[in-house]
Amino acid sequence: ALGWLQDSAKGKKLWDDFQQKLWLPIKEALKVDDRTRALQLVETFFANSATPGQLPPGEREQVLQNLLEWTVLTASPQPFPAMSRTEVQSISVPTLMLSGTNTIQIHKLIDEEISSALPHNKRIFVPQAGHEMWDEQPELCRRATIQFLGSGGGAL
Repeated sequence: ALGWLQDSAKGKKLWDDFQQKLWLPIKEALKVDDRTRALQLVETFFANSATPGQLPPGEREQVLQNLLEWTVLTASPQPFPAMSRTEVQSISVPTLMLSGTNTIQIHKLIDEEISSALPHNKRIFVPQAGHEMWDEQPELCRRATIQFLGSGGGAL
C-alpha cells in the first residue's frame, strides 16, 4: 500500500518526507550500529520535535526495543512489499483494521487507502494511540478484537 502513496500529491509529499527525514537517515545510522543517532531520528520524526530526548521514558524504551526490527527492515532489499489495489480488493475474508487516532499522517493515509480497498473490513479508531496501539491501548484493542472474532467477523 505504500506504493499507492505515489498516486496523490499529498501521498507523494508524505512518502518523500518519510524517506528523507527518517527512512534513509536511520538506514545509514543502523548500518554503522549508531543506535543513539537512530533513536534521535525516531524522536525527531515521531515526536515532531527538533530536540532529542522528548519522548517519554516508556516510549523511548519501546523505540530502543524496536531498533532490531528497524535494523532488519532497513537492510532488506524490499522492506515494504507491494500489494496492488486489485490484490487487496480480492481479499474476501472479514478484516479488522485498528487505526490509532494519534498516528502520523503517512499511516493515516495508508490506513484510509487500505480501508477503502478492503471489501469486508471493520475499521476501529483507537483513541489516544498511535501506530503502536497494542502497547498504548492494549485493553481496548483486545476487546475490539474479541468482539470482532465473537461476532463472526473473523470467521474463515
